[in-house]
Amino acid sequence: MVTLVVRNEATAASISASVRICGELRARLRVHRNSYVQITAGSRRSRVFRVNIDEDSIDPGTIVADHWPSIEGDREPFTEAPDVSVRVLSPAFVRVAQYIELTPLDHDPPKLPLPMARVLLKKLILHDDDGVLRFQQDGVEYGEWKYKAYFRGTRRRRRSRENPESSVGIVKDETLVMLLPFTSAGVYALQPQAVQPIGTHGEKMRDLLELSLFPHENSHETTSSAVMHPQSILLHGPSGSGKTTLLQLVAKELAVNVLTLDCTVLATPQYRIENIFTAALRIQPSMILLEDLELIFPRALDETKYKLICRFVACLDHIRRNGGDRVVIVGVVTTIHALNAKIRQVFEEEVALDIPDKMWTVKLFSDLLPRPDLVTDEFKRSVAIKYGQRPSHIVAIARKLWELFNQNATIDQSELESAIEQYGREVATSASNANNLQSSVPNVSWDDIGGLTSVKQKLMEMVVWPLEKPQVFLRMGITPPLGMLLYGPPGTGKTMLAKAAARASGCNFLNVSASDLMKAEFGESEKAITRVFDTARALSPCMVFIDEFQSLFGNRTTTGVTTSRMISQLLIEMDSLKAISDDRVQFSNDSTSLVASDRVFVLAATNALSAIDPAFLQPGRFENVVYVGLPQSDERRAILELQRSKMPWHSDVELDVLVEATEGANAASVVALCQAAAIAAMQRTGEQSQEQVISMQDFTSALATGFFAFTREEEDNAAEEYSEA
Repeated sequence: MVTLVVRNEATAASISASVRICGELRARLRVHRNSYVQITAGSRRSRVFRVNIDEDSIDPGTIVADHWPSIEGDREPFTEAPDVSVRVLSPAFVRVAQYIELTPLDHDPPKLPLPMARVLLKKLILHDDDGVLRFQQDGVEYGEWKYKAYFRGTRRRRRSRENPESSVGIVKDETLVMLLPFTSAGVYALQPQAVQPIGTHGEKMRDLLELSLFPHENSHETTSSAVMHPQSILLHGPSGSGKTTLLQLVAKELAVNVLTLDCTVLATPQYRIENIFTAALRIQPSMILLEDLELIFPRALDETKYKLICRFVACLDHIRRNGGDRVVIVGVVTTIHALNAKIRQVFEEEVALDIPDKMWTVKLFSDLLPRPDLVTDEFKRSVAIKYGQRPSHIVAIARKLWELFNQNATIDQSELESAIEQYGREVATSASNANNLQSSVPNVSWDDIGGLTSVKQKLMEMVVWPLEKPQVFLRMGITPPLGMLLYGPPGTGKTMLAKAAARASGCNFLNVSASDLMKAEFGESEKAITRVFDTARALSPCMVFIDEFQSLFGNRTTTGVTTSRMISQLLIEMDSLKAISDDRVQFSNDSTSLVASDRVFVLAATNALSAIDPAFLQPGRFENVVYVGLPQSDERRAILELQRSKMPWHSDVELDVLVEATEGANAASVVALCQAAAIAAMQRTGEQSQEQVISMQDFTSALATGFFAFTREEEDNAAEEYSEA
């Protein structure tokens, strides 16, 4: 029987310790000085110690430890443990740390020079790959530091806390040590059950990384062809689209070491970019993950950053020349256009990360909910459609819900759904993309629009059916339309039709105005158009709605240089959408591919069709031109009945009279008439709220004001212009 005595003496690092044993116990255990033993004391997690021999002062049945290392989840102090289990570890099972990152826990830590950090870390025993160290030496405190250790990796090897032979590491002279000024922004830790499989949106990135790191295992051709694999990849996508999370999921699946570096650290004087490449070579297979690359390498560079680019390119060339190294460098970029052109050129592959499909988002939201059984599947789908444009939105909602549950665990279904709606609105309000465009799913349905049955049907066929019935389009060999132009007098409901179509299809809605596109600086308007479509592709399925189209994209023969350049850029973007859609129909065997995440539909509205550049009316662009005219008598009746369902009308209101009186009025004017009648009723009844109903007298008063200005004659002229176009 062996007894463990813990002296709890102060050490340089709070998780490092050694034990002393006498010569008799050394001979019985067959250990030597500076070898390693694993000691298990009761139910506590095992610790590993370095052995020192003390021939005289230690009892034969006793092991004396300077300190019982503190490990997260197992920090209970004690001074003595009888009948401990002692196991000698072979040196082959004790891993040598190749690279260690130290990051201060405090915002203002004591100064720790790198040479002193090496001294304090020397011969340190690490029970985990990451944790917290408390440094002190000769009475001098150096504070608490978060560490992360990297070891030589073997594919598919898993390190386990329950198996110290695979998780214990030591620090030696050859270990690279790096002091970071701050911790890189972490990824929100999901609940264990919420770890999602890599969806279709991430498969391209996964395949590229596997080819880069394990080329011989994935090449079906000659060995020479396997060497030609990309070792630098640029991943770009909007903020919150899950770029870093995807890379971490792929790295975990491939059992690859990941060196994550916030690129702003590269600008600090004490950091040498060469060290990160050296560390990656030591722990391969490995991935160097460079976050926010455009912040350190913007389009305009000063001399310091230019020198940094040269050093970065030199390190990358060294990796490429070796050929057989299993190291890949992945740059993560939010705004690809803000990245320096020289840096962009050195990356061999570019991958645009698309937003996950809605089913993936629904599953993520369901797994993240504190009580998923309290919420119906229909409600989950509704939330994913309305607020789940990006994975980060869903995660933000879930984080707030967990905070709510920590305060009140007895919340019921109605309270939970109300909280989800509230948090969803908060996230949607605060969320914005690089172009400051606000996406949403409009709260307008077909029932909110009176009449226009034929136009609604056309929008159903062009917008809704390609998303609801992709297999039919595929079987029939139909390329889903990518653009539609609504034409007609003002106030006829074109904007409401666009919103209702987006709501019916469940896609996101980008309402693009002139202020979003017209920029004062030369060339910025074209870039704004590109950013709109980048955003739309990221939020797809998505509808881009451009109102007053003729004011932005008029005929190039009568407009200036800026408008002409904007027209050319929009045509390029629309032709790009057309090419992608054609390829999907021609080469895909999967019916769901028609609802791929780059599905974007462009809907425009104009009051003057003849003022638009003719190039937009060619096939593949706005080939569907739909006229939205003034409402006929049956449509005006439908609008009036819809307003009556929302307002308190008196029984004396004669609907036929109102239908006849509104001849030549547009839909907005008919609604305005009802609003004016309501105001007249309030004026007539004063403060007597119980008598505030709208009577025929109120409508007569409103009609007398001349509430509409668009005449039937003007309507006829507009229809003639449309037929000629």
